[in-house]
Parts: sequence; C-alpha cells; structure tokens
Amino acid sequence: MSQPKVSGKFVEALAASAGAVSPVFEQKIEQYLRYNGIDSVDPGAWYSYEQFASAVTDVEEDIGSMTAMDAGAEMIATAEEIADMSSIAETMELAQDVHSAAYRNFTPDAVGQWSHEYTDTGNSRIAAYGGWRYPQGFTQGIVKGYAKASNDVVQAEITETATTSDEVFAFVVQS
Repeated sequence: MSQPKVSGKFVEALAASAGAVSPVFEQKIEQYLRYNGIDSVDPGAWYSYEQFASAVTDVEEDIGSMTAMDAGAEMIATAEEIADMSSIAETMELAQDVHSAAYRNFTPDAVGQWSHEYTDTGNSRIAAYGGWRYPQGFTQGIVKGYAKASNDVVQAEITETATTSDEVFAFVVQS
C-alpha cells in the first residue's frame, strides 16, 4: 500500500492556528515543516504523514505541550463542518469522517482514528488509536477543540486517562 499523505488543507490549518496562538509559534511551525521536508504549504497538495507528524512532534518538544494544545484546539475551531454540533457524540462521529477525508491512502492502522464512548458517569471518553503519531499535547488540544464545538459540553475539563491496548492516547471530557 502507498504511504499515507495528509491534505495541504490540514497542514495549512495548523500553520494558521499557530499564528493565532503566537508569532513565535508560527515561525517554529514553518521552521520544523521545512526541516521535515515540507518547504511550502499548498492547500491543494498532499504531504507525507510521517514528515508532518514529525514536524508537529518537533514543535511540541521545542515550544511545549501547552502551546501545541492551544494550536490543536485552534485548528479544530477553523473546521466549519465541526462547528455548533448538538452533542459530543455527534461531533466525534463527524470528526471520524473529517479525519479520514484529511488523508490519502487512509486506514486507521496507517494514520489513526478517533473513538468515542460515554462512561458510566456520563462523561465522554475520547481516544486516538491505530497509527496515530501526533504528540500528546497537540492531540489533547484537538480533543478540546471538538469538545468546544459541542453544544452539550458547557465547560470541558479534559484529563488524560489510561489507554487500552490499541489506543495511543485517551482522554475523559467532563462536562
């Protein structure tokens, strides 16, 4: 199977969200994209998933997980199709579709996917599984962005929780 590619729209959304977080962060994103082989961003192009994930990891290690978390949340805020969903379950169902559409040669084993379930306490448990290669802070920020887009989550408190054998990261969203 061919190597997975990430949409230039997704790469562009990260770069745009970085600018909303801080100018230094935007410069770091551009620097690490170039370092990892992505010299310029064209929303109509496709880029190596490995190179992009490596760039995001490099940035998080350099700038810190809190800034990467802000960028992940801001990136989701730019996704118009995710805005104003009635529930976190509906948001995460659409998130699966949006995630798979952001990649060429997509399979959950190749690039990862999202899962959602309600816990016994009524909170949401959201996990990234499969071939997910993005770092923890960035991933938690994406979850935060999804929670903010859901009308049934008033003020989300997101905490990392234990993973199952096929999960990379898991979070509980308390609303």
